[in-house]
Amino acid sequence: MPKRPRIALLGPVLPYRSGIAQYTTQLHQALQQCADVVTVSFKRQYPKFLYPGETDITPGMENYQEPGVTYSLDIYNPFSWRKAANEIIKSDCDLAVLTWWTLIWQPGFAYMARRLRKHGVKTVFLCHNLFNHKTGGLMGLVDKIMYPMARWMLRQADAYIVQASEKQAELREIKPGAEILFRLHPIYDRFPPATEHWAPRGRLDLLFFGLIRPYKGLDILLESLAKLKDNEICLTIAGEAWGDVDALRQQLTESGVPNLESNLRFISDVEAANYISRADALVLPYRSATGSGVAAVAYNYGKPVIATKVGSLADIVVDGKTGFLVPPNDPDALASAIQKASRQELQAMRPAIEKFSHENSWGAMAQAICGLANKAE
Repeated sequence: MPKRPRIALLGPVLPYRSGIAQYTTQLHQALQQCADVVTVSFKRQYPKFLYPGETDITPGMENYQEPGVTYSLDIYNPFSWRKAANEIIKSDCDLAVLTWWTLIWQPGFAYMARRLRKHGVKTVFLCHNLFNHKTGGLMGLVDKIMYPMARWMLRQADAYIVQASEKQAELREIKPGAEILFRLHPIYDRFPPATEHWAPRGRLDLLFFGLIRPYKGLDILLESLAKLKDNEICLTIAGEAWGDVDALRQQLTESGVPNLESNLRFISDVEAANYISRADALVLPYRSATGSGVAAVAYNYGKPVIATKVGSLADIVVDGKTGFLVPPNDPDALASAIQKASRQELQAMRPAIEKFSHENSWGAMAQAICGLANKAE
């Protein structure tokens, strides 16, 4: 029987607020069931000017610290990166799993990976994104200039975990022969039950949930529903907008979408439970995606997903069984899928969603990572 491995996990953990922090926190908890875990998170995560939200700390959790986590990585102090790597080396870890998601932290994590490998610690990049989501403006220009360096930094690990089959293929082109573990985004099971039970509205009640960013395609959804002009379809938009909130409000007002409700701010877990419980389906009209925490949250509540066939959404949504898939950037195709969907059909998907959730649990992800650690011996 394999020995209990010792695994280091680096990444954002609660109280930081993001899907990545939720993910790392739940993975930290799951890994403790099969390994001795050394988890390192952030003291300071981003420069303020690079974080468009109001705060990167979950409201109400300002003084929270996850048990068993060291909060020491500092974006302003590269010596904290070296110290964290040295502590992992001293801890005699078999494996180090480094969260890979944003350009601002890729140099630090690439440095730590090289240092850990130099001292015999097998390193794995857990890839939420291979590269930043495409954006415009100054950050888009920076991403374009840095792309060759980003490819080089991505190659600094021994192995990789990816959550979308298309990213697995892309990574093989970047680093031929790399050891790659393909696992779908586990389904969240830590979110609270609904505290209020709102009756679904119309013949179809849809929800667009989470941070509102250009790559998530809210404008495509609005165009689709404006084309339908169906007064029996209701849409709720719930989440904080990264960008010009006043411009977004004006866009919503001028969209021509009937029965549109919006709540453009941070949504707590309890509020999210209430919104999701009312919805017949969540809509993810993304232009691009790797892992999708929103789909994982939807499945936690037994709710199907209507999504575009991009990134991990093409893997996590089983067309016709746990939701529906449509081509990206195609308002007509999305409108057609929404028009054809019925409340009864969507509710009948719950058993398939529950089966999918069981097969893609956090325990299964933790066991797969422990398997990587045992192979490192």
